Amino acid sequence: SFNPLFIIIFAPVFATVWTKLGERQWASATKFGVANIIIGLSLFIFLPYVGKGENSTPLAVLVLILFLFTMGELMLSPVGNALATKVAPAAFPSRMMAVWLMAVAMGTSLAGTLAGFYNYEDAAAENTFFITLGIASVVLGLILLALRKWIVKEFVDVR
Repeated sequence: SFNPLFIIIFAPVFATVWTKLGERQWASATKFGVANIIIGLSLFIFLPYVGKGENSTPLAVLVLILFLFTMGELMLSPVGNALATKVAPAAFPSRMMAVWLMAVAMGTSLAGTLAGFYNYEDAAAENTFFITLGIASVVLGLILLALRKWIVKEFVDVR
């Protein structure tokens, strides 16, 4: 229940910050990039507990990881929801929202597939799992940050 609690507490904070920053707030591509980096780096927090058996990760560490996941999620989910309709052609905002939700569903499905590679009984495989996913997420975030000016230019009036 920590993730929903963090969302309830911090969603208004994020909304207030983005609203107060107005035109100075990060562009959507920057938010997406930073979110991926945060989520990727948070996966590395699991590494000290790899191979130590069931229930070896302290609750406080799990709460920290969930907190970081939630901060990333709050830069992805509401921003993606808004962006889907902003970049859509005038005649198709609901279809573009459907495409966004399909992308979320595909990501959820991919997460389930990737979870099949997780093996807590093999420390090397567990270590590889967290490192691979962490690096992939950080690299994706860095690519988004590197392309943010081009993305913003392509979006024309949408930040």
